Amino acid sequence: IGSGVNIGSSVNIGSGVKIGSGVKIGSGVNIGSGVNIGSGVNIGSSVNIGSGVNIGSSVNIGSGVKIGSGVKIGSGVNIGSGVNIGSGVNIGSGVNIGSSVNIVHNLIA
Repeated sequence: IGSGVNIGSSVNIGSGVKIGSGVKIGSGVNIGSGVNIGSGVNIGSSVNIGSGVNIGSSVNIGSGVKIGSGVKIGSGVNIGSGVNIGSGVNIGSGVNIGSSVNIVHNLIA
């Protein structure tokens, strides 16, 4: 875990998770095993992150987001609240995703 990390209440973190500096994790978040979270990431409350997910730096994830296993999220991505991202999806750097969207295919900017 990097420096300046802020973790909310009732957060479950799996084994082998790497968290970069300056990350903020809201309450009620579940993070699966083997997840990599880059520096400066903001994760809202009640987010579920599956195993083996890779999140680039400076990513903003809204509340109530569900991220399937093996997802790759590039740096500088903004994900609105209530988004569902299917397993294995790749999201390129700089992509902006609105609220309540279901993503089942790769999104490359």
